[in-house]
Amino acid sequence: MTKARSILVTYSGYPAVPSSLMPDNGLASLAGCLEAEGYNTLIIDYETVDIIHRLVPDEYRKKLGEMYPKLMSIDDKIYNLPKKLFYGIRLKHIDNELTKHREKVAYELAEGLINIVKKEKPDFVGFKLWVGDGFDASVIIAEQLKKEFPNIKLYAGGPLVDFAKENIYKRTDVFDALSYGEGEETILGLAEHSVGKRDLKDIPNLIYKDGNEIKKTQIKRVEDLNKLPYPVYDEDIYPAMEGDNKIKIIVIDESRGCPYGCGFCSHQEKSGNYWRKKTPERVVYEIEYFIDRYGIHAFRYGGSNTPFDLMVDVAEKILSKNLDVDYTSFAHVKNLDPEKLSLLKKSGLYSLFFGIESGDDRILKDVILKGVNREQIKKALKASIEASIFTVGSVIFPAPSETAESRKNTIDLLIEIYKDHLDMGAVPVTFPGLYPTSKWGRDPEKFGFSLNNPETYVEDMMNYKMKHMLPPQFWKELPYKVDGKSFKKFAKETEIFLKELERNGILTWVSDDTALIGHLYDPKISIREFRDLCREVLYVGDYERMGDIVGKVNKSSARRI
Repeated sequence: MTKARSILVTYSGYPAVPSSLMPDNGLASLAGCLEAEGYNTLIIDYETVDIIHRLVPDEYRKKLGEMYPKLMSIDDKIYNLPKKLFYGIRLKHIDNELTKHREKVAYELAEGLINIVKKEKPDFVGFKLWVGDGFDASVIIAEQLKKEFPNIKLYAGGPLVDFAKENIYKRTDVFDALSYGEGEETILGLAEHSVGKRDLKDIPNLIYKDGNEIKKTQIKRVEDLNKLPYPVYDEDIYPAMEGDNKIKIIVIDESRGCPYGCGFCSHQEKSGNYWRKKTPERVVYEIEYFIDRYGIHAFRYGGSNTPFDLMVDVAEKILSKNLDVDYTSFAHVKNLDPEKLSLLKKSGLYSLFFGIESGDDRILKDVILKGVNREQIKKALKASIEASIFTVGSVIFPAPSETAESRKNTIDLLIEIYKDHLDMGAVPVTFPGLYPTSKWGRDPEKFGFSLNNPETYVEDMMNYKMKHMLPPQFWKELPYKVDGKSFKKFAKETEIFLKELERNGILTWVSDDTALIGHLYDPKISIREFRDLCREVLYVGDYERMGDIVGKVNKSSARRI
């Protein structure tokens, strides 16, 4: 019986943060499902140390390396405005040149993939699509592939499909089907479709074109996560795992779904408004499997809201089995037992990520829809810090309907939480994002958002590119306003807010995964020092130093020190 062969591809663009170099657990899970059913597959993951080298040529690496310390030395004094403008214009020129170069690299990647397809002869290629440069490059690669092999089946899934869905067909017709939601069952149906054994209409979680008509099949979720095969990170299937091209911290898919339904979040659309959990036994089996098979002792829970009771049960089993691990997780203020935090710490928990979003009770209740208040937030995060867990509390600022009073309440709360333990946590801050399937996205006007063009909003966001090298004033405007404020205005408020936190000694721009990577890199240096190191290395494109960092992290994760 003919079994389909496949290649799974991911490329999200330039790695802006260290965690971009972690293995793709989603594709590893799909590969596990395919291999378990006898289908051969190959994962091509372009998010590697090598891609940094390819995307930033030596001449630009040198220019950026010379500019970086000068950029960092410019403060906000008014007499420095001409200097900031001068460097901003220079950076914009470099960014334009790098954008052209990265398009050229996309065609080079396409040529390389064409050669792989000639050798492997797959029946289909699946692309994981991301917002931004990665989307542009993936379209280029897919279209070149289709031009070379007109009969090959090309499918796409990933975060951009969940966001944009059928709008992707406004950009390109190259994909024979788009997979939204969870992909483990869908990928098996697509494998059969690629060899003519199944119709698209009979496969769940698909969007596809039938002539000029776009059709969508029923969403279906994996109800019993324990039945999923183990993800595959073998080097012959996932070649990027060889050597030190990837940061070897595994994301463990311990749970899916979330019962809370925050206003800004679209997670429930994909994974449901209830928890689906693996058993503690299954989670521990996976941890042991990754240690024994791959020598990887570091992991991160993948759930957007890991159930605390599951975390505790797994921690008890980690301790009873005397497993040597380091790990991090998302956490929710309502879903926390402070008395169990010391147990989690003892089991190897290094960091917890709390989405606190605001320190103002009105905004928490009426805008964020979080179901918690500032007193609960303070109690939970302080308990986490007191248990010696690196505690990340993320904030959305300015939130819709933000006022001077609500801003002060948030700043005051963060200072109160962190002031006595500045080395034990961080506060990532983002401006408000608008996702079509979130409560904010379904009723934007109610929450203070106005769309520049409602008809093209999703398409505009789908094609939007963040310019991480440039200050926000040089970015393209986002296609929406918040409380009547344009992107440049509310992004400036975010920037000022971040600087105020830093003036108070509160670390920003660090998530739980970055903190764990820093801990593995060198527990003797502060996470602030590690953040600053990675910001410089990734900003200037210093692939050699990034390779050294990844090598040291992997050596620590493998317990080879």
